[in-house]
Amino acid sequence: MLAILHAIALPRRHARALGVELPHKDIRFRLVRVELPGGGVEILATSLLDAEACPAAGFAEVCHGRWGIEEAIKLVKHRLNIEQFSGELPGSVRQDFHAKLLTASLAWALAHSARETLPPAKAARYQPNLAYVLARLRLRLFVWLLNRASPDDVLAILTLAGKTLELKRPGRSAKRPKSRPNPKPRRQYK
Repeated sequence: MLAILHAIALPRRHARALGVELPHKDIRFRLVRVELPGGGVEILATSLLDAEACPAAGFAEVCHGRWGIEEAIKLVKHRLNIEQFSGELPGSVRQDFHAKLLTASLAWALAHSARETLPPAKAARYQPNLAYVLARLRLRLFVWLLNRASPDDVLAILTLAGKTLELKRPGRSAKRPKSRPNPKPRRQYK
């Protein structure tokens, strides 16, 4: 179903008061109905207007395929506190950002290596707990960078990752909670 969102006068006036001129274009988008495995229905809005080139049946698979990306973003955002910086200057923000991404990349690499060492029967049911690997790595990484990590140090983390496993739960889903207030507002909203 194609929909058109007309530019409303009130937001245009508010934007103009802030010195921003909104274009006088209508926004066209397509609404796609996706039936969920649990029996629910989700309505997605997309800018892909051509129903023949992008059939509605493929949207459920695309949304499901994004789940790994969403989980990676959640890990970086919440476990590594990517939005919290040690300084306010652009250089310190960049340094913190890249250090946190390096930490996440190393944790993923260590977890992947630990998964490769698992027996096939165990690897089919379990995977290393990435949050645990990340927490242990964060404690050691600074020392490793200063003193060069010994093979024994890396082996100790791999052994821990191989022992702290979590059960794989394919197809698991949970209802999203109703909106709840964030007890700690982010710095830019203070």
